[in-house]
Amino acid sequence: MKFKNFEELIIQINKDLGGFCSTFQYKRKDLTKSRRTTGNSQLFGNIKETWAINRGGGVEVQYHIDIHKNTIRYGIAFSTQYVPFATNRIAPEVQLRPYMQAFLQLEDKIRNQLKDYEIIIGSRQLLEKPEFDKFCLFGKIINIEMTSEGFTIKDELFEELLNDCKRQFEPYQQIFELRNKMIELNDKYEPIKKLLEYKKQIIFQGPPGTGKTYTAKDIAYEIIFDRQVSGEPMERKKQMEELQNSDQFKLIQFHPAYSYEDFVRGISARENNGSIEYNTEDRVLVKFAQDAIKEKVIYSYDDYDKFFPSFLKMIKENIPYELNNSKYTIKGVGSNFFDVHDNGKHFRKVRFEAIKSTYRELISCQPPLGGGYYMEEDCSKKFMFFLNNSTEIDYEKKKQKYVLVIDEINRANLPSVLGELIYALEYRGEFVESMYEKDGVRNIVLPPNLYIIGTMNTADRSVGHIDYAIRRRFSFVDILPELSIIQTCGCEKAEELFKEVAKLFVKDNGRPADTLSPEFQADNVMLGHSYFMEQDEENLKVRLVYEIIPLLMEYVKDGILINDAETKIQALSV
Repeated sequence: MKFKNFEELIIQINKDLGGFCSTFQYKRKDLTKSRRTTGNSQLFGNIKETWAINRGGGVEVQYHIDIHKNTIRYGIAFSTQYVPFATNRIAPEVQLRPYMQAFLQLEDKIRNQLKDYEIIIGSRQLLEKPEFDKFCLFGKIINIEMTSEGFTIKDELFEELLNDCKRQFEPYQQIFELRNKMIELNDKYEPIKKLLEYKKQIIFQGPPGTGKTYTAKDIAYEIIFDRQVSGEPMERKKQMEELQNSDQFKLIQFHPAYSYEDFVRGISARENNGSIEYNTEDRVLVKFAQDAIKEKVIYSYDDYDKFFPSFLKMIKENIPYELNNSKYTIKGVGSNFFDVHDNGKHFRKVRFEAIKSTYRELISCQPPLGGGYYMEEDCSKKFMFFLNNSTEIDYEKKKQKYVLVIDEINRANLPSVLGELIYALEYRGEFVESMYEKDGVRNIVLPPNLYIIGTMNTADRSVGHIDYAIRRRFSFVDILPELSIIQTCGCEKAEELFKEVAKLFVKDNGRPADTLSPEFQADNVMLGHSYFMEQDEENLKVRLVYEIIPLLMEYVKDGILINDAETKIQALSV
């Protein structure tokens, strides 16, 4: 097939794809939650001289095609380049990050679907660490023949291109759908993470089966690794294994016999050459706190944008400014560069963008650049020194984060277990005096980079309540039953069973059901969604008989459910 120019090629592609263009645009409308499509008759719009992307595609995963020398390149693209007239002012690398994370989490599956695709522009590293003004294309290259009148593509290669446009549609959707799940999850978790950052210790409270521990692990993962938990079950499983193996995470469970000596500090008796020795030993909390205190400061990519202006101001106020060694000195500051001198002689300009790139390479633990870039490296190291010593930055916030999850926190006698640490929870970084002396010192401190998440079953009246002094040190987050989570399983019987069980606790109008004791609130005792998370009806029946009905009958014995609740429970079926 012969084409005069690139635009003519795109017009022909749109024409030959026919109804697929409408299918694509309507699906994209659903994925982006737009009110209207951006053009039903075209797949590729936004046509430039040598490249095009799908119509409507901006700061999102894209269909991309371009002409480059004697080739056509096409596939699924991720671009963090500037988009004129973009409706949202969020930096493109920030907007693209969820799409890139979705691709990475689905990578094995997508590579299996598109076995002849490779990353042909950019690199996997760009997807792992998005930066502004970068481009990555996962796709294919086909050869063309350039002529004086334009170019020629073999018919079979053109047909292959059309088929590939249809073939990559499913992976495109999968990336978009997983990204949307991640955004929804992020919207749900973001307020909780902000609360945890502020308060340092929170408690998830709710009835059984609402996923309190599940949520605690998700929050811990995102806090520790600064990455979003995946919506893909297999990928999430890998992430949870990574969390479990991390020294920055610990999960313990309280029980009625748990004591201060188990949790904070206590005395152990050991035999030594026929005699008994008594030694004071730190327990779970103090050991974990000490690990958190010893953590080194970490740096992040955001530091440059946040604090370089202050660094620049400091340099200007101290001209001439000596770098890390006496060889190089900053003698002047331009609009976007330092005027660096070598032993008093003008050497060259060191541009701020080069310092930024070098700084990011240093914190990524890449080897020094060398090859004439020692000035950039010295400037970057001086910037890191500034970060460590600046009063603008909370040193403790720059440390790796540690998360302790305490399951069933209200099953222990908390005032007895915590002791003097009730004060330390509120005043992080300040010493409190333990009742036990260790190595001549009684002091214990909880650092600001240690976070505590507790879980609490609100239906369990067999355990003691949390007193006001302790409540004041924690923030409480309700984790309640959600029908929408059950709906993700795609089992209608599970949804119907959940609704039937819910009627024992609350009427359709939201008022308490007649079978619920007036001493209880439905939100505190209603069975959570995890009891109903089954795709297979046979497995759901097993859960009903051996988990759901026995728990509901226990509710009857405990006086949570009353009147004819027992009859309605026995009538439950799948």
